[in-house]
Amino acid sequence: MEEDGRRFDLEPGQTLILWPDRHHRGVEPYQRDLSFYWIHFSLVPTQEAPEKKVAISQMATLERPDRMAELFHRFLGEQEEGHVSPHEGHLLLSLMLLEVHRSHHRPLAPSTSGMLARADNYISENFHRHIGAGDVAQSLRLNPDYLGRIYHHARGHTLTQAIHRRQVREALALLRDTTLNVDEIARSSGFQDPRYFRRIFSRYQGVSPIRYRNFHTRIHINTR
Repeated sequence: MEEDGRRFDLEPGQTLILWPDRHHRGVEPYQRDLSFYWIHFSLVPTQEAPEKKVAISQMATLERPDRMAELFHRFLGEQEEGHVSPHEGHLLLSLMLLEVHRSHHRPLAPSTSGMLARADNYISENFHRHIGAGDVAQSLRLNPDYLGRIYHHARGHTLTQAIHRRQVREALALLRDTTLNVDEIARSSGFQDPRYFRRIFSRYQGVSPIRYRNFHTRIHINTR
């Protein structure tokens, strides 16, 4: 995206706030698998004390992308059913902005940033193969303990958690967009044991896969 000549190159799990009354445009064609959420909102001046205000970065990498997605699903689901009052909409939007505020911004050396990007790419391309943190380290020819420490320091979560998050994100899409049963979704998401999948899914989403599917029978999402 570009805003008044300033370019923003977004990666999965990142957010961008575009200001009103500025020229916005895309700078490259959409990828075929690109999907994103968006919401319009207005800023209202307040007289709150400075210590009660929080800083929101225009562009940020989310600490918990799954939490932000869940807030969007709730907002869109409630909106579809006509249950979102201005007050409720304000509260849900405030929670979204707090997720952005929580995001970590740790400056990284280029070599470290490249190493972490390769680790993330390996996870994204192989999560369905029942991989573990050791497999990620082996693919980069690095000591597992060393990579684990660097990854946790930079990302704020472990390699194992990164794998689980990617697997759960895949499961969310399959629950929303397919008729596969939970056992089939577990295997397609990289879990050999459906019971373990249910436990991990509930840990990250706060509900079981079946309850999630029942709740999210309708969603609005921008796709190409």
